[in-house]
Amino acid sequence: MFSPNCASVATHSSTKKKHRPKAASIMIIYYYLRLLFPETKLEHQERFKCWYQSSPVKVQQEQHKGRSLVASRPLKKGESILVASPYIWATDHDRSPFVCRYCLSEDVHKKTYGPYQVICPKCLQVFYCSQTCKEKDSPYHDGLECNIFRSWQLDMGIYDSDLITEMKLLIRTLARRNFEKTNTISDLNDAKRFEDYEVLVADVASFPTDLVNRLQYWICGYLVNLCEYLQEYVKSEEILEIFLRNRRNSFSIWNELTLRQKGIAVYISPSLLNHDCQPNLDLKRCQNCVLEFVSTSQIEEGQELTICYVDGTEKVGPRREKLQTQYLFLCSCNKCSCEIEK
Repeated sequence: MFSPNCASVATHSSTKKKHRPKAASIMIIYYYLRLLFPETKLEHQERFKCWYQSSPVKVQQEQHKGRSLVASRPLKKGESILVASPYIWATDHDRSPFVCRYCLSEDVHKKTYGPYQVICPKCLQVFYCSQTCKEKDSPYHDGLECNIFRSWQLDMGIYDSDLITEMKLLIRTLARRNFEKTNTISDLNDAKRFEDYEVLVADVASFPTDLVNRLQYWICGYLVNLCEYLQEYVKSEEILEIFLRNRRNSFSIWNELTLRQKGIAVYISPSLLNHDCQPNLDLKRCQNCVLEFVSTSQIEEGQELTICYVDGTEKVGPRREKLQTQYLFLCSCNKCSCEIEK
């Protein structure tokens, strides 16, 4: 039986203190200055616009429903409204040897001929389609993520593949946050930062209590102890919040040829799109996890932009049940209301 006690984790040789490069020292000074003089609310609101200002959308805040995206001008049917790359992503656990950790490319023939040959030599759990992708992913994988993958021992009788995939996304979130602590905004993709990610809804209190208790024991407790062993200190509460924020906001990434899931990802701006069973945006997946949203009808300026979180062609009963189970709300959109009345 699995125990969150990390005494059984294999020990590694202690890390010797290395000379810190001048550039790294400058970045640490920058980080501590940011702690002393944090970004003001106005500065964050202005920078918050940077990842959607090239699109005809704007963020709207409403008291009863929180943030949403609305059209900033009249939109035509079939118009490309929003194109977004992921903030964080993880490969599906079962497909990890056959999917590149960095670009999520997948050779459908790899199942026959074997996994990708470029692999992290330390943890032996992360695969890449090329040395270039390995080098690009190195700032995020090297360090915390790699150390956890080298050390964790998961009982597959308790942790199924989907849960491990979510745990990998959680760990990549922590690794990304650590990376940002010593890197300026110009070093990051699409100018997104952890502060922008934290804007996304987590709402831990809305999840069932028994689920939260199980997550706190099997995931939070285990990772807190493991991180302490690795001399990386994180709080159980923040692990739980990140895990549930990811669960609430993640998109599945599919291989469009095989129709098989190959990973999950969290996007900043698309996560602000609310649900409607008859949405005015259609999701198109582009190369390298880029999502494109196209209007399905004419949209007026100021009108809310919506997507369908589930299969909108399903009958109203199963459709609403899925939304309540997976997204914790009972849909009352016009389509559901009309179908219930019939």
